[in-house]
Amino acid sequence: MAIRTIPIIKYKPYQLFGLFFMVLTNWDLPAQEVTNSSMKTFMIYKFAQHIEWENEEQIDTFHLGVFGADKALRSELSLLESVPLKDKPIKITHFSRVSDIGKTQLLYLTYYMNPDIERISERITGNNTLLISERCEK
Repeated sequence: MAIRTIPIIKYKPYQLFGLFFMVLTNWDLPAQEVTNSSMKTFMIYKFAQHIEWENEEQIDTFHLGVFGADKALRSELSLLESVPLKDKPIKITHFSRVSDIGKTQLLYLTYYMNPDIERISERITGNNTLLISERCEK
């Protein structure tokens, strides 16, 4: 009958101290905080990556529109202008009135603009625009 030996792990004193310190102080490692606006920006970009627009090969710049006054989201979305989408530049346009909404490939409505969604939908009909709303129940 063979006897098995269990290997003993030898820790250096500073490793034991570090482990002991983390356990006693319940030390949490810092994590990068993800804001609501940055998550929305990420999701909008991901949607745009997976959509095939009509006559996509003829699009020279992707136009992404935002309807509503969300300053944090505006700031985050402006970062997308430095990142290509399907090897083409992105232009972000902010709209404050329904009548200002122009041709875009993607239009994002902030939560407070949801009551206008029917008017907005009529405005973009036939423009080949993906409409994304925030918590709209209509």
